[in-house]
Amino acid sequence: MKFIKGISLVEVLVTMAVMGTGLLAVASFQSGLLTNSGTNKARTEALAFAQTRIEQFRNYDVDGDLVTNRAEFDAEFVDTAGSPVFDTFDDGQGGTTTIYHGNNANFTRKYEITGGADVEKAIEVVVEWDDRKGENQSVALNTEIDWSPTRAAGDLALGSRGPLIPSATGRAHLGEGTLPAGELTTPNGDGTAIYNDGTEDLKLVVGDDIVLTLENACDTNSGSCLGFVKIKGRVFIDVATTNTPPGEVYVVASDAAYCHRYYVDSGGTSHNVIGSTTSALLTSSAGNYKYYDYTCYLGGGWHGNVGILLDGGIGLTNKICMGDPTSLLDHEKPVIAARRAYRGMLYKHDPNNSPSYKEEYIDTEHGGTTLIPRFYSVGIGDEVELPDPLDSSQKPHDFVLATLAASDTDGEKCIVVSNSAGPMMRADTDVDGDSVNGDMFADMPTDWFCLNNATNDYIDGFDAGIYGADDDCAYDPTDKPSERHIMSGTLTISGDAALISDLANAYMVTSDGPANCTDLNFAYSAGYFTASYSCDIYEWGQGWIGYVQFLPETTQVGCASPRQTFSGITADTANVDISCEGGNFVHVAGVMDLPNGVVTFGAAVSSAAGPRNCIVDATALTYKCTSDLFADGSTWDGSVTFTSNKVICPTDGTTPGTSWTINYSNLDPQVITQNIVVKANAGQCSGMM
Repeated sequence: MKFIKGISLVEVLVTMAVMGTGLLAVASFQSGLLTNSGTNKARTEALAFAQTRIEQFRNYDVDGDLVTNRAEFDAEFVDTAGSPVFDTFDDGQGGTTTIYHGNNANFTRKYEITGGADVEKAIEVVVEWDDRKGENQSVALNTEIDWSPTRAAGDLALGSRGPLIPSATGRAHLGEGTLPAGELTTPNGDGTAIYNDGTEDLKLVVGDDIVLTLENACDTNSGSCLGFVKIKGRVFIDVATTNTPPGEVYVVASDAAYCHRYYVDSGGTSHNVIGSTTSALLTSSAGNYKYYDYTCYLGGGWHGNVGILLDGGIGLTNKICMGDPTSLLDHEKPVIAARRAYRGMLYKHDPNNSPSYKEEYIDTEHGGTTLIPRFYSVGIGDEVELPDPLDSSQKPHDFVLATLAASDTDGEKCIVVSNSAGPMMRADTDVDGDSVNGDMFADMPTDWFCLNNATNDYIDGFDAGIYGADDDCAYDPTDKPSERHIMSGTLTISGDAALISDLANAYMVTSDGPANCTDLNFAYSAGYFTASYSCDIYEWGQGWIGYVQFLPETTQVGCASPRQTFSGITADTANVDISCEGGNFVHVAGVMDLPNGVVTFGAAVSSAAGPRNCIVDATALTYKCTSDLFADGSTWDGSVTFTSNKVICPTDGTTPGTSWTINYSNLDPQVITQNIVVKANAGQCSGMM
């Protein structure tokens, strides 16, 4: 019998069914990818759209003057609780519509304003759109406005707006359109790219979308362009307290800006972080943090905020930590806040005095009675990059996300919580291998960053004939004071005349910040250096609480009490004198990590004599011990003993206990950093020795 080879109709039908099923699955998968991508793009655009409205409320301008009190705000906006108000937009045909035609969807935006006893104004902005499936999507942002004592973010630091101060938006605007097919771009290495279309504008591109435009950035004759401003950092997610996926932690900036999230894997490949991203990078060793990088692109002239938003909003237990957990200075210590503000501060020359004088005023609106300098906000300069790649001392502008109790609002909770290491003090933060946690975040900015510096190359241009700029900011301009007082005194340092070179970098500082004290000009006579100082101290109507401190910045000076602490200061205070001695010293200093509850802590240096001993600041959680003076060519042998009513965790392998002595020998003049951790019991010291 002869068989004829071939394929039956049944086999063809089965094959077609299998192939059809596979193709449908691929099509469904591809459709899902496109849908998710579109949803994420629309959500990002909606968040920026909502944030823009929030900033408009915070910075509302009426007839050229900023709204500065609740009465002025009420004159423009009535409370709308329970009755949301829809924003309207130009429909392009001489009319208006409630539909805003965005790049990724058609949006509607509405807001509610509510006044209350505890909060001046509570505002909610909701942006809604329909996704590709026709399902309604929305994002909501909330803010609170209080005109006393704080100022809204983005507002001028003090007073009315000067005619030469640019707006907070800067020289960029949100992107428009898509990248033309076949056009070349220049990658930034983070998943974004730069597109130069030959016009005066420069475009920031993500995928095929133009997300930000820098206006008038290019010279069409030479082809050269100014670049975008960049603010860079990382978002760390504390895995011990939260399992929030990285994709649900957004970085946003106020006004015209675009913040891009990404991470670079071990092979050097950049990956975009989108809403569906569930994992990114892990810190080494213990894997205490998930993290990713971000870059916020801005235009020159911008001043505003960069902060964290969570998918679904920031709840009472969501805490974002910023600052330096290892710092000995209060204005650098960690804080808990949702955003970091960026401002430069200008003053106007007083026309009735020489240009070195500042224009001053009395803040009668908040009950002030003293003259205080009037400052104006100024934005960031063109092409500035933060952290400055040319300044190795600067650290990335990081955020640490954790879950803590709703009542945990003090930045101290970023360091220690309920007898244990806080979100900024996990094992992976010991990057130097010295068994002292927290140094991974050393020098991190707090919740605001002053754009002023010694050369003023971070701030935007200004008319120097009208305005001036200090080397730093006097205080956080987002929280303006109502009173200024002067604290003054004399510094006296005994020693040889040759000590003058070591005092070149010495300065005074207050707990408000580093720019409030006059320069020190030392005179030498009969074995003593003397210098008068004067510091501005600012209060918010309830008396000033803080300190003034002498920072010698040298191992050649030892002081009995370099920090003078005060509370309830409501007037000028004179004769706050500080005495020191010059020569060779060893200084041992650090931060104290103490458990909650009643804790006593002490420190003493062996053979202490004269004005030198250990200064323990229980409020600032810092200490500093100074050795005896020793002669040139000699060294110091001695010890420092720490005591507590709880358990001290040594880092040298000795047994935990209520005291710990560290012996030193043959030391030249130097500063030794030794942080101290105290626990409720010895078992909690495990892994730290």
